Amino acid sequence: MTTQEKICRALRLTHFIYDNMRSAAFQNWCLRASMVVGIPMRILGTHPGIYKWYLENWRVYVENRFYQQYKDYIESIDAPKQLYDLFQTYPKEIEQFYPKPLIYDLYKQIKNDVSKPN
Repeated sequence: MTTQEKICRALRLTHFIYDNMRSAAFQNWCLRASMVVGIPMRILGTHPGIYKWYLENWRVYVENRFYQQYKDYIESIDAPKQLYDLFQTYPKEIEQFYPKPLIYDLYKQIKNDVSKPN
């Protein structure tokens, strides 16, 4: 069983609900990143490289950290509400990170798109 599956089981979430929760956290990250880096949220939110970067960081900073810190509770205690409340705090850690090489590539792409004549 994967770490994600163990977390879903402990929180009593279907994969569909878990994926929606992760997608909402990604959109929140895009909104915050948009304000910091000056790239429209819709561009960040639809860029496959940015999404792949976010999913990797989600795995490291949300799933793995949460599981490591609460492994004993996840595997033995039936407290989905309490675990869910704790889990919801973990995506905030990713909000301080930005994939600088991808952001730089997006800046160049946007600049080229703007400078192209119609």
